[in-house]
Amino acid sequence: MSSFGEWTLLHGLPAFSYTMDQERDPRALWDPILDPPTRRHVVHLGNRRITLVADNYGRCDLFDEHTGLRWLTRGTGVSRIGELSTAGSTAERLFGPTFAVVRVADERVSLERTVLCPEGEQPWVLIRLRVRNLTGEPVRLALTEEWESRPADVRLISGPVPAADPGLELELLGGERTRSGRLTVTLDLETETIVEFRYGLLAEGTAGFEGAAGFEESLGKLVARLPRAHAVQAPEAEREIPWHAALLTGGACADGVLGGHTLDQGSCYSFRHGFNGAARDPLQHALPLVYTEPDLALSVLRNTCAWGSPDGDLPYALRPDKSPWTDLFRPSDQNLWALWLGVEYLAATGDVRAFGEAVPYHPVHAAEAVPLGENLRRQFRFFADVVGRGEHGHMRMLNADWNDLAISMSGVPRRR
Repeated sequence: MSSFGEWTLLHGLPAFSYTMDQERDPRALWDPILDPPTRRHVVHLGNRRITLVADNYGRCDLFDEHTGLRWLTRGTGVSRIGELSTAGSTAERLFGPTFAVVRVADERVSLERTVLCPEGEQPWVLIRLRVRNLTGEPVRLALTEEWESRPADVRLISGPVPAADPGLELELLGGERTRSGRLTVTLDLETETIVEFRYGLLAEGTAGFEGAAGFEESLGKLVARLPRAHAVQAPEAEREIPWHAALLTGGACADGVLGGHTLDQGSCYSFRHGFNGAARDPLQHALPLVYTEPDLALSVLRNTCAWGSPDGDLPYALRPDKSPWTDLFRPSDQNLWALWLGVEYLAATGDVRAFGEAVPYHPVHAAEAVPLGENLRRQFRFFADVVGRGEHGHMRMLNADWNDLAISMSGVPRRR
């Protein structure tokens, strides 16, 4: 139990039941520093392609970094039956590992809305609406699902700016598809029915998802995928382990420029300041995946190695267009994380063949791809020969290592 709600189970998975009245409770107000104070609270969920930011008002943001850092839409997504709406501050709200649920009701009908990131690399979300007749008599209802296209590209440092619609569509499963973001369905309802929609980049394919059965199948795959834990002295591990594993993998995105998957730290870096950095971040984030989803760990390693140059250097970060950002911070420890992830993967899986598969260098270098093992060997040589050790035998710093002001405020000449 917390000030915000309590943990529960939903679809056999850990979920958080948000019970705070954010409009009345003074504890709900917080200061995000970069933006005005707000009572909006969010959780970041996802699959291997799209990020769903679900909030306590029943609305959603969608983020996609397949080819750049882009908000597909923000603060939208609502279902309505007459005056009954899923957007508001008094509805029942639950947040699962890859989905968000809102429940509302009036004297005629109850409406449960689930927004799910389906398993895999689908660049869209599924919206499942469960409508129940509470009157005891057949009723005719108009059910409306509505999203607004609000795309924004995140520019370096300056932040999100409005962008052209990338092709967002709303589809009634088994029915109409529209670019308008709004569909209305007439229901002749005796007891209960389920209506499903999809919203996002639908033109990029629907492989592996089959309508109503796909919802249950996706949740089944999620339950099977997530690690489990049980400890008598730490019973919370039973929910914490699968929950955090899901949120970790939910930050992954298939990279349409460099290949593989990126797994950046998000936060203000990607979502507000417009860069994927530092290179060490995806490498360290992927370490536990070696033991739970080794294919994703390897994909992240290959992707981050592809940021680099043929001399073995890894840039501090990638710009919004995924080009290397090298003119500000220059850490000296990043190769260590690539080497660590590489040896951890090899030791745990024994997959020697993976190190013989070619990995490209960033396209700006126009260099030939080399086997992953050779890429890592060059990174070691860069670390040993270029970064090197200082007068006390410790690894030298270049100009920043987590404490970005360590050099400039130390008084020590940078060349030393």
